[in-house]
Amino acid sequence: MNKDKILENVKKIAIEIIGDDLISLYVIGSFSVDDMTESSDIDFIGILKDGFDFKRESKINSILNHRIKPKNVIDLGLMSIEEFHGGK
Repeated sequence: MNKDKILENVKKIAIEIIGDDLISLYVIGSFSVDDMTESSDIDFIGILKDGFDFKRESKINSILNHRIKPKNVIDLGLMSIEEFHGGK
């Protein structure tokens, strides 16, 4: 699966699962700069309106990897907008 298709699918599924709580979705790490190795994962950061439950993050990652089936593991980290801006 090519990079654009992975990005499109992650965005679609994240919006479907998280809904209106998702403010932004960023791709980070080696995937974003085309410098991946076989052991690299595909890293994303999702910014949410409110706090989140780590169990929810794990479930979302399971769904992303199950539905997209990428060669490398997808890892979506979630944080609230407050945390993103330096709050706790």
